[in-house]
Amino acid sequence: IHESDLMGRVLADPDLLDAPVEDVMDSPFPVVDESASVEDVTKLLSRRNAAVLVRTRNGLEAIVTRYDLVRSLTGSA
Repeated sequence: IHESDLMGRVLADPDLLDAPVEDVMDSPFPVVDESASVEDVTKLLSRRNAAVLVRTRNGLEAIVTRYDLVRSLTGSA
């Protein structure tokens, strides 16, 4: 869940502070295989998807964020 969304929901309904996490979670981040192109990952990153999980043959092993992508594309990595 995004912090701003959670704060807004808690302000509207303080009882959410006692709710199980599953009641306030957002949808999971998208998952790509390690062979996915930068273009594929870029298409998945959005305001609602701040990150993409990367699956290898060993399972989920990495997370790529919008910040990572910008650093990579600008040569700051």
